[in-house]
Order: sequence, then structure tokens, then C-alpha cells
Amino acid sequence: MSNSINDKLDNIIYEKVKVMPKDEQKEVLDFVEYLIQKRLKIVKDMFETTKETKKILEGYGYSEENISDLVKEIRYTND
Repeated sequence: MSNSINDKLDNIIYEKVKVMPKDEQKEVLDFVEYLIQKRLKIVKDMFETTKETKKILEGYGYSEENISDLVKEIRYTND
């Protein structure tokens, strides 16, 4: 999503949470924190997988430059 859409969503969420009772605000903020941590873990795992895959491909003689060519070749193969 674009930044302007994210900003609009942030503002909408902020306005809705602002009028909630304090205990409900805490629940919402705790849930948002949970979602952020979950998203960060997914991103971290993805980077680890990418790093491991790159290491394996380099073991087969691929360099960082030609790995993207390999990906394109695999993507467009008509099997």
C-alpha cells in the first residue's frame, strides 16, 4: 500500500481507538503489538530463507548477479 493510504488508515484507527475506554485501548494496542511482532518474525524468517538459498546457489557456482537470471528462467519455463 502507498504511504498516503497507510497514513489515512493510521488516522482512522487512531481516531477510533482514541474514543474507546482505556481498558479497550490497551487491548487494541496489545493486539497491534502482537501483529507487529508476528509480521517482524515473518520478515526475519523470509530473509533467513533468502540468505540460505543464496548460499546454496552460490555453492552451485551462481553469483549474486546471475541468480536473478536463474529466477527469471525458472519463472518463465513452460513445464
